[in-house]
Amino acid sequence: MTDDKENNKPDTPPTNSGGASESQPLRKISDEELQTILEEHKKWVESSEKEGSRADLSHCDLSHNHWELTTIPVDRPGGLLTLGPTLNKAIMVGTKLCGVDLPGARLKHANLIDADLSHSQLARVELEGASAIRLQLQHSTMRAALLLGTDLSGANLSDADLTDADLNLANLTGATVARANFEKANLQKTNLTKVEGLNQSKLHDCNLCGATGLKGTEFARADITGAKLPEDLKEFKSLAVVEEISKNARKIFLAMLLGCAYAWLTILTTTDARLILNSVSSPLPIIGAEIRIAYFYYAAPVILLGLYIYLHLYLQRLWEGLSKLPAIFEDGKRLDERAYPWLLNGLVRRHFDKLKGGRSGIEKTEELVSLFLAWWVVPLTFGLFWYWYLVRHHWPGTGLHIVLISLSIACAILFYRKHADSLRGSVRPAFHWKRFYRTRTFQSMSVVALCAVVSYGAIEGLYFEMEPDRWYGDTPSWARADLREAQLSTIPPSYWSMDSAIRDDAVRGANLRGADLRYAHMQGSFLVNADLKYANLEGSNLWLSNLSNANLDSANLTGVDLTDAELPGATLRFAKLSDAELDYANLSDATMMGDTLIRAVLKATNLTDADVRNSNFDSARLTDAILIRADLRHSRFVGTVFDGAYLRGTKLAATNLTRTSGLTQVQIYQACCDTLITKLPPGLTIKQCQK
Repeated sequence: MTDDKENNKPDTPPTNSGGASESQPLRKISDEELQTILEEHKKWVESSEKEGSRADLSHCDLSHNHWELTTIPVDRPGGLLTLGPTLNKAIMVGTKLCGVDLPGARLKHANLIDADLSHSQLARVELEGASAIRLQLQHSTMRAALLLGTDLSGANLSDADLTDADLNLANLTGATVARANFEKANLQKTNLTKVEGLNQSKLHDCNLCGATGLKGTEFARADITGAKLPEDLKEFKSLAVVEEISKNARKIFLAMLLGCAYAWLTILTTTDARLILNSVSSPLPIIGAEIRIAYFYYAAPVILLGLYIYLHLYLQRLWEGLSKLPAIFEDGKRLDERAYPWLLNGLVRRHFDKLKGGRSGIEKTEELVSLFLAWWVVPLTFGLFWYWYLVRHHWPGTGLHIVLISLSIACAILFYRKHADSLRGSVRPAFHWKRFYRTRTFQSMSVVALCAVVSYGAIEGLYFEMEPDRWYGDTPSWARADLREAQLSTIPPSYWSMDSAIRDDAVRGANLRGADLRYAHMQGSFLVNADLKYANLEGSNLWLSNLSNANLDSANLTGVDLTDAELPGATLRFAKLSDAELDYANLSDATMMGDTLIRAVLKATNLTDADVRNSNFDSARLTDAILIRADLRHSRFVGTVFDGAYLRGTKLAATNLTRTSGLTQVQIYQACCDTLITKLPPGLTIKQCQK
């Protein structure tokens, strides 16, 4: 009776669920005991379960046991066929058989739940109808194995070799098949629901007709050359979606490139004079509107950034669509050959592992061009906006450009990572500060910091305690506005035919009130009637410039070079002219009350009839200066040099000249002084001015 009960055990006895068998300790048996069990089981099978006993090797570690193999002659190359033991219907729940050599083993209808046959040689093994739930087969060789109707749900077949294997009607629900070799395997009517890693497997010439549980995304980035697919997956409907997205994205992409091209054209044709004067730009394309050039420098980058972000948000849909398609289709064509023919679609070869090899130099160059145009042309355009705008010395505009550069670089890095991760099917590790310092993100942000530092140097200056002319000489020309011989004030058409005495009155002066023109090249510039009130011209070169009747009240002219400049009738009330060079300048009839002319050089400067009351001439050099009828009353003269100065009719009342040098009695007699409050150097006397 006992034998009958043993013989009538169910083929698949119930087992503990949830991995309980894995926690059960494994037992070891001797080779003799194993051989006895195998012989008894063979009798049981051959007698149709009437003699012997069914093998129960559950939870045994048989990895190091000796397995006897049988060799039989066959009509095939080599003439011999090696067969492993017969274990049909054996109970091997949780059995460990790692690294064993069991080619041709017969395990039909065996119970191999939670068993471990990893790294084993199982060529031609027969597992037809076996219960192999959660069976471990990673790195095993199972060439030409018979797995007809085998339940491999949850099994691990990673890196297994299943070439020519027959898995017809097998159940691979939830199985892991990463990097497995299914070349020429028969997977007809196989249940592949929730199978993992199929796209990493080798699927050349495999037969998947009638396979169930597939959505098509399982072949993402896979090579399915020669594979036979289920009827509902042959067309790959995602290709049509990718084509539609590509067409729309291409339009946005071209619009962005045209916007960048227009921006480059406008920037490169914008002179410093137009930018500083904020003159009207050329009409904008399509709408034909005219805007002031400075406004273009504000609005255009913002619009470009919006278009740039919109493009990449749209492109992300394209990358996600492409990432779900095979790298190589069943007809052997690459994805970039099957997808819509567009420049950016070729980037799949850069990220798909199965497409990286074999790229020509031209194809790699095409990829680099695509990357530049799609990700970096906009940040580079913002860099050009920033660079060209620097000469305006305008922090709000420059600050906007630095912010836009920061945002565009951040977006470029973010969108490229999303692009690469989508096409590679990978997930980037979480953010970490130590890794951040070594990444391109940190390096790119360094570019932004450099822009900020350069901007500060270009706008605020870097000389600190150095002499202004030393800074000026050491500063590269790109940091200064180039206004050489620029016609900043507007002349009427009939200007040159007018009488020279009145034609300057017809000039429409440039509006540069409050402008920051520090260190600018302004030699020979035309600034007649210009409004430069509160302007900052520190360190600028205005040699030979024409500033007739210009308004320079409260302007900062520290260190400015006005050699041979024309300023007749100009107003310079409370202007700062310390360290200025005014050699041979014409300041006749100029109004200069309250000016600061400390250390200024006025060699042969014409100040005829100029009003220079209450000004500070400390350490100024007035060598050969023409001060005829100039009003210098209440001015300060400490260390001032008057060598050869023309003082005929010069008003020096209420001045202290005791600490000056170069004054002669002849000069004092020519000047108009006050006997009571004008103080002269020792040895000189005052001539009373006529009422």
